[in-house]
Amino acid sequence: PVVSEQDVLVMQKALAAAQKHMEAERKHSIEQMREMKAVVAEGQRKMDEKKQKRERKEDENKKRLEASRKVLSQMAVQIAQMKERQAEDQRTRAEAVRVGQA
Repeated sequence: PVVSEQDVLVMQKALAAAQKHMEAERKHSIEQMREMKAVVAEGQRKMDEKKQKRERKEDENKKRLEASRKVLSQMAVQIAQMKERQAEDQRTRAEAVRVGQA
């Protein structure tokens, strides 16, 4: 079968139109991928920020807790020293009373 020049022109036009359409689809797909990557990157960034914020808060809480422990430890030592002084005072008074009675 012989293909006329007219048929060749029609096929070339159809091919050109199909190629143009495929190129437009390809560009659209690339743009969609860029947008999706941007959305994913933004989500990752927000997650990283939240993680860093949480870690900073945990560090601050650890420091506060450690400071509180130190203060409580110092207070416990002071209380023990006061009790020791009171006991010493009582022993001294008891000794003075015994010496006074003798």
